[in-house]
Amino acid sequence: MDEAQKQLDEKNFVVLEAFKVFTGKGTVYTKIDAPVEKFTKVYVDGKELAASNYEVTSGSTVITLNGTYLKTLANGTYDVDVEFSSGAVVKTKLTVNVSNNPSTKPTDPSQPTVDAPTVSKPSVNPNGTSTSGVNTVNTGDQTNMVLLYGLLISSLLGIAVVTKKRKMQ
Repeated sequence: MDEAQKQLDEKNFVVLEAFKVFTGKGTVYTKIDAPVEKFTKVYVDGKELAASNYEVTSGSTVITLNGTYLKTLANGTYDVDVEFSSGAVVKTKLTVNVSNNPSTKPTDPSQPTVDAPTVSKPSVNPNGTSTSGVNTVNTGDQTNMVLLYGLLISSLLGIAVVTKKRKMQ
């Protein structure tokens, strides 16, 4: 293969698997038909992404964005450019759709800011709703525990009464 054809082939790298929509859990990846040895950088919306925010593996070129970085992104669609040493740039899109996530993009995706987590003890009503403004996880279990404890105590009292009557006979 002559040098001109080799350079032409390298400029035609294609996306084999695009990023899936990030919904708040795990990671997302893209797979590009290109030798991993030629990979150089990733850009998100035109800004170089810090190498600590992604992992590159072989199998063509697989770029996995880590969950910590993804959680810093606001809901929306991002342009992702993957650069190779041959000068080829492969363009793809990343969509973030996390419920309860703001819909504005950060100013610099290469240097995400992460708010320090706050810990508070939520106050919860018997129906499972929060009284302190902190959302609690709804597991789908709507069992009324007071009713169950009442039934337990009634059953124990019933057993005690029946046992006492039998002993008196």
